[in-house]
Amino acid sequence: MKSNVLYLVVLPVIHLSSGLTEQVLTLLPNRDQATTFLQTQLDGFSSMFLTRANQYLTGDVVTRYECEAEPVPGAVNEYLIRATTYLTNQS
Repeated sequence: MKSNVLYLVVLPVIHLSSGLTEQVLTLLPNRDQATTFLQTQLDGFSSMFLTRANQYLTGDVVTRYECEAEPVPGAVNEYLIRATTYLTNQS
């Protein structure tokens, strides 16, 4: 099965028209741009992403998502969340 490895990123968004401020989750291919999470945050962010992604972002060629914590080299208690996107074998 084909797959893509991406990294979870938390981005702040400020709506110019209303001033509403929120945070959104997205995925980027570059681990250097990934958000660093504390160990106590891993389950919450991984669970939130997986619940929504596997419900609303699958279909067509994407079959499922999985998340795994990846320790930040040289850091104590800091992790990246690596999200693997599994794809069908269609060309």
